[in-house]
Amino acid sequence: MKKRSPWPAAVGLLLGASIVPQLSAKAREKNTARKLALWEASGPIHRLALYDHEDGIVTGVYKSPVDGLPLAFTIIEAESPAGLVQIVHGAQEHSGYYKVFAHRLAQAGFTVLLSDNRGHGDSVSADHPRAYISSIDDIVADQYALTLFFKNRYPGLPLAMFGHSFGSLIARNYIMAHDDEIDKLILTGLVCYPPQAGVGLFFGNVESFYTSPKRRGALIRMMDSKTKAALDTISNNPAFLHSFRGDDKLVNYYLNGGAMAIWDSASRLKDYGRYAVKNPDLKVLALNGTEDPLTGGAKGLADTAKTFYKLGYEDYENKIYPHMKHDLLHENASEIVIWDIIRFLKN
Repeated sequence: MKKRSPWPAAVGLLLGASIVPQLSAKAREKNTARKLALWEASGPIHRLALYDHEDGIVTGVYKSPVDGLPLAFTIIEAESPAGLVQIVHGAQEHSGYYKVFAHRLAQAGFTVLLSDNRGHGDSVSADHPRAYISSIDDIVADQYALTLFFKNRYPGLPLAMFGHSFGSLIARNYIMAHDDEIDKLILTGLVCYPPQAGVGLFFGNVESFYTSPKRRGALIRMMDSKTKAALDTISNNPAFLHSFRGDDKLVNYYLNGGAMAIWDSASRLKDYGRYAVKNPDLKVLALNGTEDPLTGGAKGLADTAKTFYKLGYEDYENKIYPHMKHDLLHENASEIVIWDIIRFLKN
């Protein structure tokens, strides 16, 4: 009797073992959508604690509608606001990097909401440590809830969202379902669509599922050298780079869940079926430096513009700054960028 080859069974087991983590990721996405829908149906109820409100600065925590994680936030109020700006910070950093910028916007007549993304700054807990992100869907849900809280506190004012780097990815995932909540979108350090993100996400989900999303697996460790090298592409400002490296609240290395959330957010950029496009009149301003590798250069910026146009966002403007790197707000000539943003907000 001819022996059966063990290979078909082995291949089947391998395929099954790799598919289960992808199904688990989809289940997490659906679970977040379900919790957010229940929260919206209930009111929604804004659960927060204000720590201080003095001299036009409000500080506190807002409990996420997804899991109750306390999200640290600061509001910097303008005396007679003409509008609102919600800032979404980038990878590794926290909202503190944007306080000087927020005060400038407030002086120009815009009340600003700053918050620490989950797993960053002070938006951490024993169950949700720094460098861990439960999912990109959870971050988007957090920012959406903060939008409603912000607009409810200061009603009748137009709202712009500002997102830098990973924050630009969060903002682009945000508009998939919530573009009708904002009037303008400002993106800096715009990350281009990386075709390889889906592959990294697939294998990363496998590793994360069979180890833990709160650990640093082998695949994530392989990316650490690239993260270190990326520090040299942030800014031409040595004083800022020194302070950045010395920040004890900085995320030095992402855990599996953190890296997966970033890759997932990038892999969805061209998943056109996710975009409801409820506000095609959304005004979009993209600002980038010529020395920023994350934009993908002229080709990547053109591809990003085509994506917005294809979705139906025709009011899209891209501005490029010669010799500047990734973090435009912390460049030597950041004043030029800030004035361009203020003009866009006032227009």
